Amino acid sequence: MHKVNRIARLSEKFSMSMQTIYEAPRPEPKPDEQVVTSTCGHNCGGRCVVNAHVRGGRIARISTDSRRWKADHPPLPACARGVGQIERIYHPDRLKYPLRRTGPRGSGQFERISWDEALDEIAAQLLRVRETYGNAAILDGSRSGSLSTLHGRGPALRFLNMFGGYTYLWSNMSAEAEVFAVRMTFGPDRPYKAAGREPTDYINSKLIWM
Repeated sequence: MHKVNRIARLSEKFSMSMQTIYEAPRPEPKPDEQVVTSTCGHNCGGRCVVNAHVRGGRIARISTDSRRWKADHPPLPACARGVGQIERIYHPDRLKYPLRRTGPRGSGQFERISWDEALDEIAAQLLRVRETYGNAAILDGSRSGSLSTLHGRGPALRFLNMFGGYTYLWSNMSAEAEVFAVRMTFGPDRPYKAAGREPTDYINSKLIWM
């Protein structure tokens, strides 16, 4: 709700409605397609604009924000990872059902199993680890990928707490080096994105290495 209110205040400041902000990066669809505007699901956190061009109920391609720079409402174009999200949806190697490894690790040998078999296998392994090593041997590794939208930590932590406990990740699992460096340099209360650089550094840079 806080983010929505903040966006609403920005739209009032620049005399732009919420509908305008949402539709601004969307191109005109062709006669045989529908364009759905969303944000990139890659786990970098950029939340850049992606436009899914849907034809016949299937995404045909992904475009991004093609507007030119304006100070009052800057564009947010996605990088190659953003426009490549179509590969995550339709790639032939995408996982669509549970698989169980049948050969050595790294061999690529798997067999398809049912969801009931998969859940039984997971339950058996959790019980084995708890009985053999204790609950501290179970690590919470949830919320990775897709900006935690599909892998939220709430249900997972609730389950593990009811299971007797687990080892908790005490900080940010994807940017811990940055978190540590920022707080050691600027103080423990600084947000981990406050890494000391100004936005103008990007404009004045001769080379940006990503």
